[in-house]
Formats: sequence, structure tokens, C-alpha cells
Amino acid sequence: MRYWVQLATEQFPPSELVEQALAAERASFDGLNVSDHYQPWWEPGHSGQAWALLGAIGQATERIAVGTGVTAPVYRYNPAVVAQFGATLQELFGGRGFLGIGSGESLNESPAGMDWPDTGEQVPYGQLGQVVMNHISKGMFLPNNLERDMAVRMPGPAGQLSDSVSAVRPVATFDGEAVIEGVY
Repeated sequence: MRYWVQLATEQFPPSELVEQALAAERASFDGLNVSDHYQPWWEPGHSGQAWALLGAIGQATERIAVGTGVTAPVYRYNPAVVAQFGATLQELFGGRGFLGIGSGESLNESPAGMDWPDTGEQVPYGQLGQVVMNHISKGMFLPNNLERDMAVRMPGPAGQLSDSVSAVRPVATFDGEAVIEGVY
């Protein structure tokens, strides 16, 4: 079994996250990932740039795997630049670098100028529709965050407050652009 830790760029300043990374390595965690958010999720909050932070963490640590929890090659980051970043992490840190890729969210893409589409109507259980997430954290509620995925809506597990999804796949187009499956 391997153990990883998540470092929250939206909650702590970059200098403190480097110290947390060092503590994670001393505690024998196998890897760490940093969130890649453009703006804080609550106030007062932080929004250190994840890629610059990973450079500092990689230099300060010796063996722990380092990378992003999710970086979205959507609007804010061009996919070619994301690939360049991932390759740079690998070369600089002797194979310890990795890149988590995801579909993006309004919270990060809209401030950079992307026109995030409306969420539309709720689909019944068992039907296919575009995934909409409601993010809830300690200090913020972000409702109706339209994801770049299609899925079948299913009832959540017994005792859970939310729904589940199955048959998840990327949408065909998003913001007027074709979505390439596997690199979305």
C-alpha cells in the first residue's frame, strides 16, 4: 500500500506548503499532490501557482513523488504547455514528477475568460446528461459547476446525501470546441 498527501494551494501560502511537503517526506509518505486552482475557495484564502510551487517542492525534497492533483488543459492552460510542464517535472526530479489531468471547472476557467455554459435541467435517474457538481467546503458553496463529462445519473449509496454517476465519458464539444477523448 502507498500513502499520499494532498497539499491545498487554496488554503495555505506557498511557503507553508513547501514546509508541509518536507514534513510529508519526513513522515514517509510516498507522494504528494498539490491542487491547481486559480482562486481561493474561501476567504481569507490563498491561490499560489501550482507549477511554481512544485518546482520549489521538488528542489526541497529528495524522494517523494510530486505533481498536481488535477491540472485541466482546457482554457487557462493549453494542452501542449501542460505536456511540457509534465515532462519538465519528470526531467528535473528524476522521474518523481507526475501530472494529474482533469476536465476543469468554472471556478478556475471563468476567471481566465472562458464562457462557462449554463447547467440546464436535471435529468431523471438512469438517464444520460452532462455532469454538474456542487462543491461544498469549509467556507464556501459553489453550486451548479458544469463539468466536461457526460454520465448516467444514479441514486447515491444508502445513507449518502448525493447522487452517483456511471458510464462517465467526455462531452463531444465544450465551449464550441471538439473534446478529444482521453485529453480533455
